[in-house]
Amino acid sequence: MSETAPRVQRPTLLALVSAIAFGAAALAGAGLFGMHATRMAGPVTLVTATEEIADALTDSPWAGSAGAGPIVWAFTRPDCGDCGKLDAASLAALSEEEMEIRMVVVAPRGVGDAAADATPTPMHAATASLAQSRDWAEMQRWADGQAPIAFSGDRLSTDGYVEWGRASYDRVAAILRENGVDPKLPLLIWRRGPEWRVLIGGRAVTLDAVRRDMAVES
Repeated sequence: MSETAPRVQRPTLLALVSAIAFGAAALAGAGLFGMHATRMAGPVTLVTATEEIADALTDSPWAGSAGAGPIVWAFTRPDCGDCGKLDAASLAALSEEEMEIRMVVVAPRGVGDAAADATPTPMHAATASLAQSRDWAEMQRWADGQAPIAFSGDRLSTDGYVEWGRASYDRVAAILRENGVDPKLPLLIWRRGPEWRVLIGGRAVTLDAVRRDMAVES
């Protein structure tokens, strides 16, 4: 009888230990996922390559509002159907909240790209026009759904302006990835004191995080 009991209890004990280990792993995984989701849902502070981000932003084809407040850099796509509350019109509206918005329109690669002698697509023409003029009034009209001023250049010059925005985004994206941030468009970048802060896009993200962060500085 003394040898039978351990044989009966051992599977039960192993099952109990396995259940405890699995539960602990699940809780740890849930905790890490929750921390990641929280981090991605709000502003992230950049900790590396902070000296390079200013050059990457300044060299981009941005069009800026005339606000005298904190500068917020906004990168968005020309056809941002899944941007949610971070669409171009919402970003442009930030300029009415005592912020200076510097917006960069980035055309996705592979969408509408063609040979240099082909007619530019409306997306390429709009992106090139905004990069060439760098005019905030034109940017606002475009954000409100109006067509920007027609771009007068040929396909080669159109592609040059389009690639300028793409290259600028690539520089910024590399810095964000170095900081563990997925650079999904649209995205906002600003400074709070000495810190560079970034907010990535998506339907789950709102502009309230930017307003709260700016309120801390003001």
